[in-house]
Amino acid sequence: MRLNVVGDDFFAAEIHRIHGSGELDWRQNHQDVRYEACEVPDGVAHAVGQFMRDLGLTFGALDFGVDAAGVWWFYEVNANGQWLWIEHQTRLPISGALAGLLKEPS
Repeated sequence: MRLNVVGDDFFAAEIHRIHGSGELDWRQNHQDVRYEACEVPDGVAHAVGQFMRDLGLTFGALDFGVDAAGVWWFYEVNANGQWLWIEHQTRLPISGALAGLLKEPS
């Protein structure tokens, strides 16, 4: 799961390896991966929002794993993480949100 947070906006995408790809690391063969926009569970959204505020971040690319029970497990946040590839694959309006955030007076 990749969750891009831009200000108060959350853009989540499921990352699925296509069955039988055989690769342990999905980043090795992007042609064997499909992406799908998804919703963030309320508890995760609340925790991530607080986490971002505690760190003083207005942008973050957060990675999660999701287990068979649907529990999201936090791996990392990258304050300068890549996001355009997710936008291209899912049509999530991340670049528009970033542009809007940059236009806001400080």
